[in-house]
Amino acid sequence: MKKVMCLGLIGLLGLGNTSYAFAQENPKAIEIKVNKMGENSKAAVNIKAKEIKYKNEAIDVNIKIPVLDGMKDKSIQKKINAMLEEGIIEFKEELEELAKEELEYSKEDKDWQMRPYVANVYYKVHNNQNNLLSISVIYYQYTGGAHGNTVQKTFNIDIDTGNEATLKDFFYEGENYKEIISKEIKKQIEVNMKSNKNMYFKGSLDVVNTISNNQSFYIEDGNIVVYYGLYEIAPYAAGIQPFKIPFSSFKKGMKKEINVKYAPIKVKAKKIRSKDKAFLSDLRIPVIEGIRDTKLQKKLNDTFEKDITNFKNEIQKEAKEWEKEAKKQGWKIHPYDAATNYTVNYNENDLLSISVDYYQYTGGAHGNFEKRTTNIDLKTGKEIALKDLFKHGVNYKETINKEIKKQIEAQIQEMKKDMETEGIKYEDKDAPYKDFKGISDNQTFYIENGKIVVYFGLYEIGSYVEGIPEFRIPVSQIKDSVKTEFLGL
Repeated sequence: MKKVMCLGLIGLLGLGNTSYAFAQENPKAIEIKVNKMGENSKAAVNIKAKEIKYKNEAIDVNIKIPVLDGMKDKSIQKKINAMLEEGIIEFKEELEELAKEELEYSKEDKDWQMRPYVANVYYKVHNNQNNLLSISVIYYQYTGGAHGNTVQKTFNIDIDTGNEATLKDFFYEGENYKEIISKEIKKQIEVNMKSNKNMYFKGSLDVVNTISNNQSFYIEDGNIVVYYGLYEIAPYAAGIQPFKIPFSSFKKGMKKEINVKYAPIKVKAKKIRSKDKAFLSDLRIPVIEGIRDTKLQKKLNDTFEKDITNFKNEIQKEAKEWEKEAKKQGWKIHPYDAATNYTVNYNENDLLSISVDYYQYTGGAHGNFEKRTTNIDLKTGKEIALKDLFKHGVNYKETINKEIKKQIEAQIQEMKKDMETEGIKYEDKDAPYKDFKGISDNQTFYIENGKIVVYFGLYEIGSYVEGIPEFRIPVSQIKDSVKTEFLGL
């Protein structure tokens, strides 16, 4: 049976230890070119395109990697080139590996005809003057189905330091830039909806209501261009959604030159994959870089790796025991499965919130899921509990319970409406999250831009099909209860 894998533009999920093995099977089919671009321009840095192009029965690869050349400081040049290239190479290598697996499946199953995978990467330079390089790398992958998928990843780089800039690095102290950007985007969405009311998802205005420092953007022709990826605020057919905001929109304007002294905190992936008759593993371990407190960084990274490794070892041990028993009894061996992935929920204002999703399958009708979240105050190195977000004396449980009950009731009313439309009588047994009684002292949660997200485990307040219930509570709705330092979430 073909294993279903969630790609989601795999090359952008992080960096891991992968290999060129698959590409080397076809060495004559690999063409690497270096084309010089912009020789006659007055650009701050010269950029070349390194091409990797080949095609075989499993995959069609056409990649252009931006390479900086001619900088005086070769260490910074090397640093920037590594930053630009690492995600592209990982994207290519992992898609190659998955394409190879798919080809093997198709050869085993004569009724399955594989369409070759496609891995395309190109780049666009938006700004290359003063000390700012604003450049987008566009990833496209096709792995079967109705259409491919595209992700745009932009780097706004201070070429004097080689560090990436975030939004705040472009504005002067006291500029309310997030509010201005949000208002301008809302205006443009509302204008676009007049000609096409279905252009955006319901709730798109809520998404753009809060702007994060980690929001995707680039600088181009006197504008800051904030953009949202596929499916973030609009359907696939609408494409990536850019919003141009002129520099003149800001009272103090924007800085002509940036000064990014420290690299932003990033989370990359260390990947471990294994496969045999009894056990499959596909693990993504978060690896944090850039925390100035290196002891805290090591502690966090060690904890993530230890927890995920223990999880894998436990399932692998059970798989080996199952394999022995299956052989003894003459049963068909089905492999146990262990997988992890992670999400960086929030990463600014000295707060870091990372969730790791654990999946295991050990037989039966379905697998099991678990979410484990770490919310860290980077100034103190301490993990934040839900109660820590609230002012002293506030009954935070009552506040959160009230908001969750509101959301459950809204879902019930929506369900009733849908069932009535279909001619089905609603009964109380149909209600979602029937077992919700209130949050616990050690309630699981994570921090999202502008929101506190409270969640529950499988079966904790509902059935398996209801999954891991999540309730997003905007800080703006409970701002009188939340501590001042957390109002900017």
